[in-house]
Amino acid sequence: MSWSLVARDTIGAGDDVIVLADDPAPIALAAAEAAGARGSVRVAACTAEAERHLSAVLAGKATVFRAAPGDLSTDVVRAEAQLAATPPRSLAEARDVIEEARAHAQANPIIPAESADTVIAIGVLGRVPPAERRHAIEELYRVLRRGGTCVLYDAVSDEPLPARLAADPAMPAVMQELELLSAMEDAKFHGLTIEHWPDEPDAVFEGIECRRIAIMAHKGKEGICRDGLQAVVYLGPFKVVEDDDGHVIRRGQRFAVCKKTFGVYQRPPYLGMFANLEPPEEVPDEQAPLWDPAHPSTRSPSETKGLTRSAAAVPPPAAGATGEAYAARAVWLTPDGRVRRQARVTHRYRGYFESYEEAESTARTVFEDASRYEVYRISMQEALEHMAKTGRQAACPVTKGPGGGRDGARR
Repeated sequence: MSWSLVARDTIGAGDDVIVLADDPAPIALAAAEAAGARGSVRVAACTAEAERHLSAVLAGKATVFRAAPGDLSTDVVRAEAQLAATPPRSLAEARDVIEEARAHAQANPIIPAESADTVIAIGVLGRVPPAERRHAIEELYRVLRRGGTCVLYDAVSDEPLPARLAADPAMPAVMQELELLSAMEDAKFHGLTIEHWPDEPDAVFEGIECRRIAIMAHKGKEGICRDGLQAVVYLGPFKVVEDDDGHVIRRGQRFAVCKKTFGVYQRPPYLGMFANLEPPEEVPDEQAPLWDPAHPSTRSPSETKGLTRSAAAVPPPAAGATGEAYAARAVWLTPDGRVRRQARVTHRYRGYFESYEEAESTARTVFEDASRYEVYRISMQEALEHMAKTGRQAACPVTKGPGGGRDGARR
C-alpha cells in the first residue's frame, strides 16, 4: 500500500485527519501535506515515550495525543495521573477507578464525536483484545463527521478462527473476511469498498490463510427520509445491485429515492454510478412530505416532470381496522441465561405484521441463530412513530417481494 497515494486520494484540503498506526509518522506527514494549512492532523501514541518521539519527528506538522489502542474516548494521561496520585489499595478501589474513567470518557471523550473528516487506522484491531474489536470499529465511526471516510487496514482470515487460534498472540488476523465487513456495516458504515486485496496470503496458520486488506468506508446515510420527487438510474454494469440500506436497484430502472439517499448517491463511492433525475423545481425540505413506505420502487416519469404524485397505498384492512399490529423481537442469551443482544423485526414495507404467525415466522427466518423469539402487539400509531423516529422503515422502497422472510423483513 502506498499511503501517500491513499492520503492524496482520500484527504481534501482543509480536512481534519486522525491517524492510528504502529508507525504513524510517514502517514501523518503525507496527510498533513494533503490537508494543507487549513486542515489538521492528529496522531495517536500509546505511550509517553512514543508521544515524545512522534512530537519530535513530526515537528509541529501534526498534533500527538495519548490513547489506548482502539479507544478514542478515554483520557489516558488523566487516568494515569489519578492512579499515580492515589493508587488503589484494593480490588474494589481499582474497580471504582475504572468505572470513573469510563464515566469521564463517556462525558468528555478525548476525541469528540464528529470531529474528523478522515480516519486512517492501520493495524489497530490487532492491538485490541478480540472482545473489544467491534467497539473499536464503533469508535472510528463515532469520531467521523457526516460524509467522512475511514480507511481501515488490517489482517483477516479466509476461514473462521477457532477460539484457540484467535487467542494466540502470533495470529495476525483480527476477524474472518466477511465478519470484519459485517462489523463495519453494524457500526453503520456504508459504501464499503475493498481497496487492497493481495493475491497471496501474508501468513498461513494450520491451513488458514491470513492477508492484510484495506477497506474504505463512509459515514452519513442516517437521517429522515422525505420525498423530493427524485429518482436515480443505475447505469451498470451489473444487472441488479443492493446498497447498505437494502435498496435493490435494477440496471436502467427509474428507482424512486428520498432526498437523503439522492444526496448520498451523489458522493463517493457512488459518484458516477447513477443518472440523477430531479423534478423541474426543487422540493424544499419543509415542503417535502415524509417518505411513504408504500411508494412503488419505480418512479413514474410524470413525477420527476412534476406532473403527478404517486397515490399512497392503503394499509391492509386487517391491521387498519383494529388499529393494532404485531412486531417481533429476536433475543440472544449468554450461557448463563442473561440477555446478550436483542433485535426488533418489523415488516419492510408496512412497518408491522398483520398476524402473530407472520411476525414469528419472519423473525425465525431472518435471525436463525437467536435463542428465542418474542411477538408483541403494537398500535398503528406506535408503528408510525417508530418509523418516523428511527427512519429505518420510513425509507426508500426496495424491489424485493413484499412477502415474509428476508424479503419482507426490516431489522
